[in-house]
Amino acid sequence: MSGKMTFALCFCNRGFMPGELIYGAREDMVKAVTDAGYDYIAMDAALTRYGGVETREEGRLYADWLKKHAGEYDGVIFSMPIFADENGAITALQDAGGCRF
Repeated sequence: MSGKMTFALCFCNRGFMPGELIYGAREDMVKAVTDAGYDYIAMDAALTRYGGVETREEGRLYADWLKKHAGEYDGVIFSMPIFADENGAITALQDAGGCRF
């Protein structure tokens, strides 16, 4: 791991919202994190609808992705720009160490 902090990014969605908003949020968050001098990792946008976590199933997919990348990140940043569905977000982090809900 580099000397900089690295964040795992997660982008949450709600099904009835336009997918373009999530794509824009992904770009904005990556820019904000890198402009602040940090590194990031993010799950491939092609793995879920619009590249966001919405459902519990997508949350489990993200949780599995986090497990595969354990040790590669220092923290997780969730971007929930459009009234995201919290069920997918809770599922995504339920097994992550140190998280409280």
